[in-house]
Amino acid sequence: MNIGDKLLVDGWEQLPPSAESIAAANACAALPLKFISSGKPFLRKLFKEGCDNIPPQLLALAENKCIVDIVEHYFGEPAKVASLRLFHSIHVPNGPYKSQLYHCDGGPKEMVKLLLHCSDVGPNNGPFSFLPLDISTTLWEKTDYSTDRRLTDAQVEQAIGNIKPIQALGPKGSMFLLDTAKLFHFGARVSQGADPRLAA
Repeated sequence: MNIGDKLLVDGWEQLPPSAESIAAANACAALPLKFISSGKPFLRKLFKEGCDNIPPQLLALAENKCIVDIVEHYFGEPAKVASLRLFHSIHVPNGPYKSQLYHCDGGPKEMVKLLLHCSDVGPNNGPFSFLPLDISTTLWEKTDYSTDRRLTDAQVEQAIGNIKPIQALGPKGSMFLLDTAKLFHFGARVSQGADPRLAA
């Protein structure tokens, strides 16, 4: 299977770390932790769109020709970078809620997000977690889902059974391409006492 085929078939693909992804991750990790309001205490933004503190290494990675080619093959048409974001996720009590619950992203019927780990991410660091495309499709149908809703773990289990999500795990510089409009997902469920997750 060639790189890009899994995204086309399954709606997601893990890309191997590269010198470019590690440089982007290191540049993001070097930014001072000056947070802006995001409305989510567990998912803290480090810059706004268009700010001058967005590392050029991150933009270069987003515009990498090999990555763009994979995404354009998926869409079947030209693609462009819509936004760049960097989130610092920490443990908060009384969760999960908001985007820590299962959901699909609203807006376009298809979208691809490039997830870059800017810190090492293990099971306790609040990894991006998602259901396979076929299971996600079934969940859409069984819950008559609309993208303005969030589903609890109990609601998901009631609809499709006890199916464990796939976790996006890996060291700093790891990359994932994901169609978050189609894949049910959640993130930022950082365990108490675990290191924060930094992800672009």
